[in-house]
Amino acid sequence: MTRRHSFASALTIAVLVGQTWLSSGSAHAIDNDPVAADLVDLALAIPEAVTAIEDADTALKRIARMEQEKLIDKKEGEKYRVQKRLASRRLELLRFLLDAELEATEMRLGFLKARQKDLGIDAPVRITAAEQRRHVLTLLKEASHVSEENADDTTLKQPQNSTTVTGIVRVVGEVPDLPDLSTKRFVRSMRQAERGEAGQPWPSPCGADSIPDESLLVGPDGGLANAFVYLKETPDDIHAPIPEEIALVTAHNCRFEPRCSIVRVGQKVQCNNLERDVVPFRIRPFENSPWLEVVAPRDDVGFTFEYTRREPIPFFIRSDFHSWMSACRLVVDHPFAALTDEGGRFQINGLPEGEHDFRVWHERVGYLEKALKITVGESEPTEVEVTVKAERLIEDKRKNLP
Repeated sequence: MTRRHSFASALTIAVLVGQTWLSSGSAHAIDNDPVAADLVDLALAIPEAVTAIEDADTALKRIARMEQEKLIDKKEGEKYRVQKRLASRRLELLRFLLDAELEATEMRLGFLKARQKDLGIDAPVRITAAEQRRHVLTLLKEASHVSEENADDTTLKQPQNSTTVTGIVRVVGEVPDLPDLSTKRFVRSMRQAERGEAGQPWPSPCGADSIPDESLLVGPDGGLANAFVYLKETPDDIHAPIPEEIALVTAHNCRFEPRCSIVRVGQKVQCNNLERDVVPFRIRPFENSPWLEVVAPRDDVGFTFEYTRREPIPFFIRSDFHSWMSACRLVVDHPFAALTDEGGRFQINGLPEGEHDFRVWHERVGYLEKALKITVGESEPTEVEVTVKAERLIEDKRKNLP
């Protein structure tokens, strides 16, 4: 969407908002009319966000040409990339508000028409106002979209020279077997709690009093499973379509499955429950909004949502009812992230040539490598090895992590 079109849309919308206000028959000023005032706020905010994105795009294109000619450093464009991200997030919120307002207006319009039909109440002014409000909201939604031409110009492209990074995360030293996790539960009265008594045992939902601790899985050759290996920052000029498959977390067999996972910003996420008990999913990311949802027993649908921001490190999904249930999740805005398999191996494809900073993270200790530098050539695959001493993994530091 060009700037001229953005402001023309804003002007048209402002006029229509005025018409809506006048047709409502209100005797108050528009500042005192919340129905009209919120439309004015949206009419001003949406073109402002779209214009900010367009300005950032124009600056980034100019900077990209200068970077190719090596006239400036790549860090020069960072403030414009931040500006575009912030404007895009604001525009995303405005679109969400528009959808909510449209739905509410449709419901109100249907109610008014049904009431007029069934009860014979004459309400043409209110119906006309609701119809005009719906029309204004529709125009606002159209004005909130950046044109396809502009989107094509700013689409990030796959680099011509890219290669594959493979590697292994290996444990050095002897790793002892971890004790099982107790699934015993006790019910106690208030008096027993005041006395510090344990209370009466309650049947375990797992069918056993303990389950294996799977927070530390090491293969026969010392390969460490479930280690996150991911690029610290998103590379410039990389096209990364969002995966269409749903990222699923299931409460099953007294566990969250999969235990560790990586999802993309904007990818559909689903949490369901195959247990006999209710299971609360407490999701505690750092950058995204926290989430708590209690899912009924045998509910294979559960709930779905999306993450809107990338996370600096993985975070935990826990159950408030079952202390032994936890899972790790990393949210990224690029495809250059992987989990190590049972043998500790990982593979990352399509990485552009040059030097990159990676992070290696494990749930028991946090960072294994905070700034692992990997240099990628033009075509030859790159092989890396990360070693960690067994002593670091024996002490469980998960209680210190959110």
